[in-house]
Amino acid sequence: MLSCPSTLRLPTLLAAMTLGLAGCYSESTHSSGTPATVPSAGDDTCGAGRLRALVGQPVSMLPEALKETSLRIIKPGQAVTLDYSASRINVHADRLNRITGVTCG
Repeated sequence: MLSCPSTLRLPTLLAAMTLGLAGCYSESTHSSGTPATVPSAGDDTCGAGRLRALVGQPVSMLPEALKETSLRIIKPGQAVTLDYSASRINVHADRLNRITGVTCG
């Protein structure tokens, strides 16, 4: 078995990892072949803007009628799907169940 000097192992490993990861990049496209676009932060297609006044309040302060719509409450470390739905409201909450942000998606 061949042995490499220890000073070459780390740089060689890092170079190999960088090249390997470069092959994983791909630009997202729709089925039509056009590049997918992510809405800008200013888009308010779901009406999240009207709820931003609740930032800092407990999640329980969300209006009951809102809970009947497409609503997702996201807590720290929670796994969520990456699909974008312009009509869905994402309510971000902290460990104390207080609202930290409201976005569409």
